Amino acid sequence: MNFALGKANALVSFCGSAYQLTSTPGVACEFADGSESWLHFVPTYKHRGTFLTSDHGLDVELAARIGMAKSAFTAFTHLSRPLLTNRHLPTVIRLRLFQALISSKLFFGLGAWHTLSPKQLQRLTRFYVKTLKRVLRWPVDLWTQTNAQVFAAAHVFDVRARLAVDRLLYAQRVFAIGSFFLQNVIHLQAAI
Repeated sequence: MNFALGKANALVSFCGSAYQLTSTPGVACEFADGSESWLHFVPTYKHRGTFLTSDHGLDVELAARIGMAKSAFTAFTHLSRPLLTNRHLPTVIRLRLFQALISSKLFFGLGAWHTLSPKQLQRLTRFYVKTLKRVLRWPVDLWTQTNAQVFAAAHVFDVRARLAVDRLLYAQRVFAIGSFFLQNVIHLQAAI
């Protein structure tokens, strides 16, 4: 196994640990064959597109999701004018493309997120509404419309409702096809 930094890292959540205050946070690991390797501790780790942090916060994940969605929206500038904001395409088709190309990146793994803080929820909602307005091709004078009016015009849920629906769908998948161990861990966590 490659223990180089960036290859095999540990994401630890020590409270007040001196392990993370050194110049090279980590610990030496000794193996059965007598060899040793240094296991690096990192504050954030990306696993299959999801950012995990040692403080269990969502700020890094939220920033990454918004960044990916924003870059997808701007990366599709070659496609944005002909597709996402094309006035000749029906709004329904533009919204479907937006949901498939942008929202899927923005809301990836949403059902497994813990509850967002009001500030995080506001940040996510602000970005979502702004991009929806661009896809809907609303003139600037209509940008004073409320978020509820934007969601109604786009026929989409607001972020809080989408979070609730995604959590229910996640729970349905866990209890339909998830392992007994995972189901048991969820029950134990809910009992705490």
